[in-house]
Amino acid sequence: MDDAVRAIIGLSILFVAGVVGLLPAGIAAGKGRGFLTWWLFGTLLLVVALPLALSLKPRESGP
Repeated sequence: MDDAVRAIIGLSILFVAGVVGLLPAGIAAGKGRGFLTWWLFGTLLLVVALPLALSLKPRESGP
């Protein structure tokens, strides 16, 4: 396989992982957690991050 094709495939995989990582990040952010941290977590470990984000309890807002 040509090096250019490998580079395109690699960048495509990174792009898709980054976009899919938005799902747990959005869920966690909606529950009061940090978006960037959860986006990174979801991008790297989606299988773990998504169930954890879904099981999070919303943070209580202060007085």
